[in-house]
Parts: sequence; structure tokens; C-alpha cells
Amino acid sequence: MRPKRRLAGLVAILACTGVAAGAGQDQGAAGPPAWVGDLSPIGPADWSYDRAAHLLERAAFGGTPDEIERFAAMTPEAAVDSLVAYESIDNSHLPAFAHSRDEQGRKMFHEILQPPFHLEIFYNIEYALEHGQSLGVEVDYSDPANRNQEPAAAGYFMVSGSRLEMDRAVQWWADRMLNTRRPLEEKMVLFWHGHFATQEQKVHDYEKMLIQQEMFRTNATGSLRDLLIGIGKDPAMIRYLDNVDNVVGHANENFAREIMELFAMGEGRGYTEADIRDAARAFTGWTYHPQNEHQFVFRADAHDYGQKTIFGQTGGFEGEDVVDLILQQEATASFMAPKIYRFFVREDPSPELQLELAAVLRDANYELKPLLKTIFLSRDFYSQASYATHIKSPVHLLVSTYKKLGVTAVPGTPNFKYTAQALGQEPFNPPNVAGWTGGPAWINPATLLTRANFAKRVFFPEPEPNLNTATYNFQYRCWREGCVDTTGMSPVLADHPLLIEMVAADQRQAAARQARAERQAQRAAAPDRDEAEGEDSADIPLDAGLTVDLSTDYAAVAADPELQRAKEGWVRSYATPTGQRRARRLSPPIPLTVAEIDLVAMIRGAGLTRVDEVTDYFIHRFLRVPLTDNRRQILVDVLTRGTGSATIDYRQPDLETALREALHVLLGMSEYQLA
Repeated sequence: MRPKRRLAGLVAILACTGVAAGAGQDQGAAGPPAWVGDLSPIGPADWSYDRAAHLLERAAFGGTPDEIERFAAMTPEAAVDSLVAYESIDNSHLPAFAHSRDEQGRKMFHEILQPPFHLEIFYNIEYALEHGQSLGVEVDYSDPANRNQEPAAAGYFMVSGSRLEMDRAVQWWADRMLNTRRPLEEKMVLFWHGHFATQEQKVHDYEKMLIQQEMFRTNATGSLRDLLIGIGKDPAMIRYLDNVDNVVGHANENFAREIMELFAMGEGRGYTEADIRDAARAFTGWTYHPQNEHQFVFRADAHDYGQKTIFGQTGGFEGEDVVDLILQQEATASFMAPKIYRFFVREDPSPELQLELAAVLRDANYELKPLLKTIFLSRDFYSQASYATHIKSPVHLLVSTYKKLGVTAVPGTPNFKYTAQALGQEPFNPPNVAGWTGGPAWINPATLLTRANFAKRVFFPEPEPNLNTATYNFQYRCWREGCVDTTGMSPVLADHPLLIEMVAADQRQAAARQARAERQAQRAAAPDRDEAEGEDSADIPLDAGLTVDLSTDYAAVAADPELQRAKEGWVRSYATPTGQRRARRLSPPIPLTVAEIDLVAMIRGAGLTRVDEVTDYFIHRFLRVPLTDNRRQILVDVLTRGTGSATIDYRQPDLETALREALHVLLGMSEYQLA
């Protein structure tokens, strides 16, 4: 591919030009000003290709031209119904998450480590150091073969393994969002994930996070009551908000506070501190099973059965009673309905519109489908204030880009998790219990440039910069040993100088291990020789734990008597890499595949023969906002420079590169950030 450095400055300038306040105001596809705030449904005469595209952009993750045409051929009511009432649509083509397993077929942590064990790794480490045992396993400093069962190593194995599996789960979910036949279902899962925000970084158990996500999926467009009860019984949330510690006589108020403040009613809206205290008592005993943390249990012996006063009502309330009391409060519908509206439509609904939306939700007894249908069919949804004015979230940006490109599998390069994280939205790790702020907060000069760089790395892939050397070493050692399917790996990646150096470094480490083993064999053959004459104590320094990595020969290290004198340092230096190493061996790395894109085939299929036709095709396919003549001309000039002519020559060997360069510029523009 030709050098792309000449485009970098242009993309940076375009990315930082004014992000479109009110960029959708002059859209021909947008409804008239009178539609703003009007929840009346549009009719067949109001329906068009562009409005179908708008619906898919907001209620789904965008669409290809064929998908948009299919929706445009329906009536508005049928199109919305096909998105909202999706239960009858077969989604069986989507695979379940494939858990990593050991040689005996056991899943990470809970099936490999015998309970009970503590979720905090440093608790395991300190307990092991103080008591000499944990999990019923003695800390044996004389037998290196047993050390990989030590609780400290188990703790690091658990945390490292959860993060590795979480990385794989992010990739799996991204593929699901891209390929689902029920896109609103996954869009609502994304909404509830931000609303009932839970961090894997505290939960330390990827499987709890997946169980929570499946609860969101089951209830995505169902009943708010079921969601509120479900999140109260969810093992990940129980862990995250410490309801496992909420017992009679020692109530923990975290969950009771957040279900009112963040999950249902809104901060400072219609509740008091006394309501929170008594609600916390109602949720005492809601925990997970001590032998199976993935299963909710109600501990009757930990529950407070006393009288409680909540919202002015007194009784022996249980947790589900609290949910019912919350749903009786005016604040609940007036908080939840506008929040759902803001996620799908725009940031500034009028007070009058908020009241109307709340009434729809309340009148439906908190069933969500009527509210969603009302929103997606409303004139307001297609009005000038709503059309193409929504800033794409990072996850939406990534998935919708692949969708519009016709990609059918999310690539490993660029890495989905790290890209979304750099843009401010790491799946399964929202910033705090309040979730992501969203809206205008997604955009600043740094994230605009990062968004443009994402497009560059899709079209011109490079190795993932966020992975550290140890991860690369392990990933590519595993690759050479055949434990990763690399049939789809791009030669650009496999032959990249960085990865060649990684392989060379791995070979040097192997040679060093061999030399060390030979020196140890020589010492073993002459155990009485004078240390000054040959005992090389620097072979394995006492601080080896600071430098060991995934390639360290632990059996050789363990045999060195020097390390036996440093008890705490040895446990820490051994436990960290041993746990991480074992986790990495069980959790296969995400294959470094690249996006399968064929822009030449795309424009050939559209019957395009001129640069200006290709430019307009790209604008129509990828943007919901029109470009000014000057900005359109920039794209024409970039593509003309790449093709060398105003006419498309399909025999030109660099045509794909020229098309990618032009589309990279388009996707770096501020207009592309709007949905």
C-alpha cells in the first residue's frame, strides 16, 4: 500500500473542525419544525429511505443499503414493530460465549479453584503469608511442584483469567451486536449496561458479568419491575454494591441508595435518607450462594423481618415490596422515560414532552415496549431537532462502521475493547456506578482524533499498540505452537517488524534459559566447589520477581536456594507470574484478524464509473448529514489524486488503496460522528 502519511494532517484538521451543533437542522429527510415534541405517529406518506436509515441508526447499529431498502419498503408501523417485537425472530445463528477450559474441561476459576475463595487477591496473599495456608492448601516452600496451587497464585490466576475472558467476551458481544437479527435487543442491553453500571474491575468474575448481561437480554424490552428485581438478585451487582455484606443488624445501604438515586427515581427525587435506611433493611439477606457465587440465594437468617417505613408506608417490607413501592412514586416514570428517550433521540426533551413520555410508561404498567414504539413512531423522532443530531457512542461508532462496511466478523485488529476504551467506553467497565455520561461528553479534540485513527487502523491495519510485550510474546509463541487459528491473519501483521522482533526476543529468552539450565547442571555436578570460583548467584537475583515474565522457567527458579530466604518476596514474585501464566495458557488470545473489506467490489456492485459518483455513494452510505460543497470537494480531490483520473479504472492495481484513503478521510470528518 502507498504511504499514507500525507493524509494524516488532513484527517486531523477535518476531525477537529466544528462538531456539528445542530448539524441536522437543514436535513431534507428531517420533518418540519412543527414535529418537534409531537408524539403523534408518522404515516406511510411520511416514510422514506432516509427515515428508515435514521430508525436503524438509532434503534439498531445502522444498516447496509439492502437492509435500509427492506425497512423502507415496509410501513413505518411494521418497521418499528419488527424492531421492538423481536421475540419471534430466530437468532439461533449467534453462538453462545465459549468459555476457556482446562485439560479436564473445567471453566476458569469456579470449576478449577475449589471454594470457598476470596475475590480480593491481596486477601489471599496476606492470609497465606500470615497463616501458612488458604483454601485448605499448605504453603509449601520445599516442594516447587505444589506452588502453583498456593492461594496467592490462585488469586492472581483468578483475576488475570477474568480479565482475559472479559476481553474475549467483549469481542464476542461486539460480534453479536454486529450480526444479531434483533438489533434493538442488543441496543437495549447496551443501555441497561450503562444504566445498571457494574465494573468487572471490582467484581473480578467475568462469568458474573455475563450472567448479568443475559438478564438484561432476557428483560431488554420487557418490564421495568422485572429488571429492578433482577438487578437486585444479580450476583455481579450483589458483589459490586456489597449487598453480600447487608445483614440484619448491620445493614449496608449501597444498593438501596442506588436503586432509588440512579436506577429508578433520580438523585434527590422523592425519597429521604430514612427511606434508604429502611429499604436497605428490606434487602438484607439478598446474596449469592457461598458454594456457588453465580446463584442468588435469600438468607433468611440474615434478613431483617422488622417493621419498616418507606415513602410514608409502614410494614414488614421485603426487597420486592420496595421495588413495588418505588414504581408507585411519580418520580420513577418521570426519571426513567426521559432517560430512555435521551439514549435514543436527543438530550433536551421539553418538560411537557417528558411528562407525556412518563405517562406512556406509567399507563403501560412499566412495560417498555409501548414507550419504545411511541418514541420510534413519533413525529418528534424524525423532526429537525432529532434527525442526525445524536453523537455516536464509541461502541455504536465501532459496530455501525463495520455494519456499513458490510463486515460480518469484528476483526481482532484494531482490538475492539482497547479501541472503545480509548474512546471512553470500555464494555463491562463503566467509569462508576452512574455509568457513562454520554452525549456531548463523548467528543473532545482527543477523542475526535482517536475516532479518525480508528478508521485508519480498520483500512490500514497495524499490530495492536495497547498489548504489552509479555502478551505479544505469549500470543505469538502460542500461535507458532498451533493453539491459535491464524488462517485469517493478514500477512501485513504476520510480517510486521514489531512481531518479528517479538519472535527474536522469544528465541533469545529460550537460549538464556538453556544456558542457565546448563550452569545449574554444572553446579549440581560439583556441589562442593568454592562459590568464589564459580557460583554465579547473579543468575537468579533475589528480586527476580520484579522481572519475571511469561517465559520464565519457574522450575529452575524454584530450585535456587537463594530465593528460599525471601519468603514474602518469593510468594509475591512466584504467585503473580504463575497465576497470570496459567490463565494465559487457558484463555486463548483473540486472533489478530483484519476486517474483510472490498471497496472495489462495493462500488462495482453499485455500477459506479466516476470519482464524483463514488464520492456521493460513500456520502449517502455512511453519513446522515450532507456535506457542504467544499467538504465534498475535499473527498473528490483525495480520490482523484489516488486514482489519477476522474474516471474509475477497475484494472488499476491501487484502486482499493485509493478508495480506502478517501473513505478514511470521510470517516474522520465530524459529520460521521452524528447518528
